[in-house]
This record gives sequence, C-alpha cells and structure tokens, in this order.
Amino acid sequence: EPQTLTVAKEGNGSGTITSSPTGINCVNGSGTCSSVFAENSIVELTATPEGNSDFGGWSGACGGDNPTAGEISRICTVTMETAKLVQARFNLPQELAVAVRAATGSTGTVVSVPAGINCSTPYGAGCSQVYDPSTSVTLSAVPGPGSVFVGWAQDCASSGATPTCAVVIPPANDSVAVTAYFAPAFSLTVARAGTGSGTVTSAPAGIDCGANCAESYPKDTLVTLTATPEPGSSFTGWSGGACTGIEICRVLIDSAKLVTATFTLDTYTLTVTKAGAGAATGTVSSSPAGIACGSDCTEGYAPGTLVTLTATAGSGYIFTGWSGAGCSGTDPCAVTMD
Repeated sequence: EPQTLTVAKEGNGSGTITSSPTGINCVNGSGTCSSVFAENSIVELTATPEGNSDFGGWSGACGGDNPTAGEISRICTVTMETAKLVQARFNLPQELAVAVRAATGSTGTVVSVPAGINCSTPYGAGCSQVYDPSTSVTLSAVPGPGSVFVGWAQDCASSGATPTCAVVIPPANDSVAVTAYFAPAFSLTVARAGTGSGTVTSAPAGIDCGANCAESYPKDTLVTLTATPEPGSSFTGWSGGACTGIEICRVLIDSAKLVTATFTLDTYTLTVTKAGAGAATGTVSSSPAGIACGSDCTEGYAPGTLVTLTATAGSGYIFTGWSGAGCSGTDPCAVTMD
C-alpha cells in the first residue's frame, strides 16, 4: 500500500528539499512538500540551503535519539513502511539554532546566556536566536524529571556530556547549529554494610561512596562498581543488583537498582592456654571483654587493640606466671594485637 512522505521547512532561513525517487520538491515550505511512495521503498532526501542560509539539521523521521559528533549530513534516508513526516531546518546568518532530542520517556530543556534560547522541543519556540557577530553564548542542558543529559552534537560536539557548552557566533554570514540529547534515567544507589569501612567508585563516574552514594544513569548503561577497603578492613562481598562475590560488580541500569557492599573489620586472634597442675581450676579474663578462660580461651580483636589479661588461681593454688606474646611475671599481661 503506498505511503505518504511529508516534508516541512523549519527555521528562519531558506532552502529546498528534494527526493530520490522524485516526488518531493519543497521550496521554503511551498511547492511539492508531500508525495506518495511505494510501501517499504527507501527515499533519499537532500536539503540544499539557498542564498546566505545554512542547513541546521533534520528532525521527525530523520531525527535520532543519540548524539553524533560533527556536522549533520544534508542527506537523509527514510524507509516508507508507514506514512512519515520530516522537518528540515534552514538558519539565517548569525542565527544560533538549538534542537532538543529527548528519547521516549525523557525530557530536557536548553537555555542560554545571553538570553534568547529556551528550547524544549526538536525545533520550536525559543529554539533559535539571532545574535551579534562574535557574541559568546553559553548553553546549559537541563534534564527533566527522570531524565539525564547525554551529550551535544554539531557545533557543541567537543563538549561531550558536559551540561554546558559555549559557542561563538561567527563574524561571517554563517550560522551555528547545536543539538542536545536527553535520555530516560534510573538511579543506582550503593549502601555500605558490615563492621569494617571502605569506599565504592563507579565507571562511568558518578558513584564515589564515601561522599556520593547515589547517581542517575541513562537507561541501559552498564556501570562497573569497584570496592576498596580501608586499612584494617576487608571487602567481603556484594549483594543486590545481580552482584555477588568479591570481584568487580557490573550493573545494567534497566531499572532503579540498589547494591550493597559489605566491609568487615580485620581481626587478629588472641589465644590463651592454661598450664600447670592447677590449670583446671584457674581462670583468665580480658579487658576489653572476650576472653573468659575457663570456657572461652580464644577471641578476635581489631588490629592495634591493647588487651589486658588477668589470671585468677583456683582455691588452694597460686598463679605462677605468663609466657608468650612478650608476657612474663605474675602481674596482668598487656598484649597489643599487631
């Protein structure tokens, strides 16, 4: 069944959009701006700016959701499995034109200093402004709720995912075109548990827990978490986010995720052995508590702990002395757990 392709001219400049196979010949929004093509046929559209106008980019069926560095091609291909609408933008000299591309489920706005740009649609009100030549304009990308800024394209391509971009209006009869991309976001939260201490960091950056234990990432981002124990502690495992064990944790951000990292305080073992004819009747206790020997003659203590042992002889016996761990004589024995 034949499908209709409609082309619209956007922007303050002038230009022509033509098609191959022939059918579209849209001059400044007039002429033949729609045509019928065979179902599933591939139509190539070419945008040609006129006079001193520049081509500012495609939207609609020729738009995309992901940033592409560099200039946007004047040629676009459309597969006609259904009816399609394509917009082509032409800009005037010294005009800054901004396009906002937000993937399904996300929103975002681009604003400017000096004022003039306040754009939240692919091409619409507040998305273009003519400035004096050589003006420096700073653009800021502001994601909406549940969204993140992904990156810039065209004349801001070098700025990557940094949410601000500075462009300079050219002194010649040229224009500036910028595209900002937004995507749905989900939160990744890291919790730390256990008796020990440590930090968790992420790649891509965002989590540094310690200080920042939650971050939002674009949907389907693969985030790698690395746990680093503090001296005197050990990392003993992950839970949540499909992570287990003690190796690096990789989390696919397809929904909100919570991952717990457990750190355990390292301990050294203090063991007391009783000897001599009265061993069965004597006891040894400790401060801090833990040893009560008698019944409990072994305890783990954190590194650097000073443990004082006190021996008490049973009825009819005397305590005759210590040996081991640097202890001697009959006074209480102080042991540093190093």
